[in-house]
Amino acid sequence: MSDSDECVQCSNQVEDVYHIFGFCPAAYKFWEEINIMSNFPDFFFLNFYDWMLAHIKSDVMIKGRRWSLLFVILLDNLWRNKNDVIFNNMHLSAKEIILRALNQVKITSVN
Repeated sequence: MSDSDECVQCSNQVEDVYHIFGFCPAAYKFWEEINIMSNFPDFFFLNFYDWMLAHIKSDVMIKGRRWSLLFVILLDNLWRNKNDVIFNNMHLSAKEIILRALNQVKITSVN
């Protein structure tokens, strides 16, 4: 672990929550993979608080799933992946993270 405030995944930005979940190249590639801009054109143009609130309150359905639930589970999986990179030297691709999140939403929706 490092005392640096540099992002461990891209090494070129100060690591804050908005960077981790949105602007880090790893996160950005992740959001591009699910084609987020087609459903939310302003996805990258809100401050962090408004960004979180807008998506947590959203009633949009994507792939038959409630976006607000999927969004929170996707964020959790991004966070877990970041920690896997740091602590376990393990990295999942954007597709693998998305598939894991979709499976979690499916399980959560059934229960």
